[in-house]
Amino acid sequence: MDTSERDALMSVLYAFERFWIEAMKQKHFVHHPEDAPHRVQEIFAEEAQAVFHPLIDALRDGQPLEEHAQALLQVVNRLI
Repeated sequence: MDTSERDALMSVLYAFERFWIEAMKQKHFVHHPEDAPHRVQEIFAEEAQAVFHPLIDALRDGQPLEEHAQALLQVVNRLI
């Protein structure tokens, strides 16, 4: 993978991270509309950072991606 491909994939991952946070917030509020929006944002942002950023860092640093990609897939499956 060349630099431009890697940069493009990193951009997609950052965008998907933002999408995932918003989707999880919406899903959460269906069942818990009384929860504080800023706290729900913090919860999902922290969770996303813990999953997305190790994959992005590994991609940027040329490290193996499989373990991080599996963790991301588990989180993504929560949207389904």
